[in-house]
Amino acid sequence: MTDFPMVSREESPVSSMVTPLLPRSFVYPGLSLAQIFSIISAYRKLGLLLIFAGLGIAALVVALWPRTYTATVTLMVNYEVNDPLNGKQLPVGQVGSYIATQVELMQTPEVLLAVVDRLKLTQDKDLASGYNGDSGTLREWVAKELSRNLAIFQGQLGRRLVYVTYSAHNPTDAAQVANTLAEVYKGQDH
Repeated sequence: MTDFPMVSREESPVSSMVTPLLPRSFVYPGLSLAQIFSIISAYRKLGLLLIFAGLGIAALVVALWPRTYTATVTLMVNYEVNDPLNGKQLPVGQVGSYIATQVELMQTPEVLLAVVDRLKLTQDKDLASGYNGDSGTLREWVAKELSRNLAIFQGQLGRRLVYVTYSAHNPTDAAQVANTLAEVYKGQDH
């Protein structure tokens, strides 16, 4: 047998493990679903007022915000070489740099000034309104303003596509500038 003392059930006093009573908020911390609904119903008028005020302010801002229209022209750059000795293709490593060079050429002052002259943008009051005479001629200043709203980038994965994007407050102006820039670029000797 074992040497451990044995206590019989009959001899031991009945002792129950009584846990101290805690308020329910300490046992289950956080808000219950009933409490959340109670709070919402108590503040429903204020909540609705704030929601409608926020929607009204947002609608007013959208209505008063000046519209901007964007026109995009897609060009396909041909990089075939007419060299009878080396073939008709550029080496693979030079294709990306060739198209990047074409993108830079489209943004040069010569191309932008030709667009300004062709569309007579120096007579456009919106573009010429901020000119004060300090930074060159009006023609150069308008070309610089034109370049701020102009984005020219190559297609993804080194593709032959180049995108010319121009943004203006008038959809017709945006389309005219983007198309004219593409025409001026194509008219140049590359």
